[in-house]
Amino acid sequence: MVVFGSVWLFSCSTGPKSRENDIVLLVSIDTLRADALGCYGNQRRPTPNLDRLATEAVRFSNAVAPSPWTIPSHASLLTSLHPIVVGATVQQPIPERVTTIAEHLADHGFATGAIVNCLYLDRKFQFDQGFQEFVFMKSPKDVDKNVDAALDFLDRHDGDSVFLFLHIFDVHSPYEPPSPYDKLYTGEGGGKPDQDVDFLRKVHYHDHLTHLSETPSVDYLRRKYDAGVARVDAELGRLFQVLKERQLYDDALIIVTSDHGEAFFEREIWVGHGLFLYSNELRIPMLAKFPEAEGPSGVVVHTPVSLVDVVPTMTDVLDLPPVAGAQGRSLRAIALDQRGEVGRDPEVPVFGSSSNTGNTQFIQTRRWKYIEPMVDDLSLVLRHHLRPSPEAATLLRERIVVGPQLFDLRNDPEEGVNLARVLPKVAGRLQERLSEEKERNLQHRIALALEQRQPDVELTEEDRQKLRSLGYAQ
Repeated sequence: MVVFGSVWLFSCSTGPKSRENDIVLLVSIDTLRADALGCYGNQRRPTPNLDRLATEAVRFSNAVAPSPWTIPSHASLLTSLHPIVVGATVQQPIPERVTTIAEHLADHGFATGAIVNCLYLDRKFQFDQGFQEFVFMKSPKDVDKNVDAALDFLDRHDGDSVFLFLHIFDVHSPYEPPSPYDKLYTGEGGGKPDQDVDFLRKVHYHDHLTHLSETPSVDYLRRKYDAGVARVDAELGRLFQVLKERQLYDDALIIVTSDHGEAFFEREIWVGHGLFLYSNELRIPMLAKFPEAEGPSGVVVHTPVSLVDVVPTMTDVLDLPPVAGAQGRSLRAIALDQRGEVGRDPEVPVFGSSSNTGNTQFIQTRRWKYIEPMVDDLSLVLRHHLRPSPEAATLLRERIVVGPQLFDLRNDPEEGVNLARVLPKVAGRLQERLSEEKERNLQHRIALALEQRQPDVELTEEDRQKLRSLGYAQ
């Protein structure tokens, strides 16, 4: 995501006013794991443009998505409400009574536009709330056309204050980047044994990976994924360069992040996202380059942060009133807080949930992560999502943990050892804190009058076919 602003031109306002030369460009790179970027440790496959941005930005090393899939995470991104509060899923759209950042900025004089690539962000799910121009791109994986459309929007609104939401889908499966990126990393050796791919073929979630029959290893899939990341990095580099040529870059607040990560069989379950609350599906990049007069640069912040913090960051930097009901906090404030800068604020938690396992929830501090017992029955999760063969189902039942899970992130960042039984007091303290948050979220829903169910989203057969082609079970 990217935000630009000449913030000194602004004053706090309680109603619409004419604004000049502020550009808010929010870019979400769908399915981007943090470790796919060089600045987050990918030494084999650098991402030079985003890595360069990181040197001019604040890098949040513990950025966490509040949900492992597209609709809830993007709803949180645009509203600063936890997924459990906003309630957006494949059945339910964003409630009309919720205030999005697009509505808020439109009320304060911004021209608002969105360019999206995935059906789950289309009007059916009310992601168009507050956008005066809302464009659904015909091809889900043409980042160059997305960047062209973004530059065209900025051209047409030259001199205006603008909010543009730019969604990029090229990293998402199926991992099929165009030439020359399709051959970028395929010559590399290594990878896991072929039996891993043999197992994945028995998990019918993976039917959408049309090239799986030709895949020698899970590592090969990761290489294809990283090639898509390289293409996105190059196109964002082009976008940043144009902003520099137009002398908009230096006074820009640029926040780059994602809605969730992607599992690559680390826990011998699957390749994908949307179910589990481990770091491979939740750890995301977040780079915040503030206007020169508004914040630090070249700083790494270890305090956990979430997508719900993006909206408060915008209103803070733009010196605007907060969005009604916002649950996040300003990334700028965290970066300016010396405690956050050096990581002495370990007990400020982030929260999230998986609506695809019955709204199973987690809490994460800088050191600890606690995942509550899976709410839905495992049989339901297997039947509706993974759809394994009987043989694979037996193995998945052994590998998928349905009980409470506790991880010591300081000593076990890959979340390999479940300490829930070993450290019951720590698990109990975090469970209690999570229970308190659940009650707060319930009261927040009541206060925002969100208890009334929205009309169900109606998908056409064409919609369902498009979603199935991307791996969604519809």
